[in-house]
Amino acid sequence: MKKIKREKRGEAERRDAQKSAQDVTYETEKKESLQQSETAQKEKEDKLKNRWRFSDLLAFFALLLSALLFTLGPIIKFFLAGNDAGQRTLDILNTVAQYCLLAAVALPAWYFVRKRNAFWTILYIVIIVIYVIGTVIGLI
Repeated sequence: MKKIKREKRGEAERRDAQKSAQDVTYETEKKESLQQSETAQKEKEDKLKNRWRFSDLLAFFALLLSALLFTLGPIIKFFLAGNDAGQRTLDILNTVAQYCLLAAVALPAWYFVRKRNAFWTILYIVIIVIYVIGTVIGLI
């Protein structure tokens, strides 16, 4: 009788030990999984911090050209008062700056509009067309 009780108690202890080992294994796997997901999240954040978009590049060039044309434009116009070719070159640079600015603003605006309904898409296209026509008329 004592032997049977000891065997039952031994089986119960083995089951408890196995259960606790499974719990420890589960907790360990859970911690490792959490650490891996945190590491993956940090790597993703680092990639987003270091990433640049094409619209960022266009925004930089628009800012650069606009700054140069605002500061040097009046001086160049004064020296090129009788020279039509120089004036035309200045106008072309100004137009390039305006189109870079358009692209830098239009790309993020498209990401906003593309998730909306058709009204927003049509409005976006109309605004882009008006901007382009305005810059073309400004050249004339």
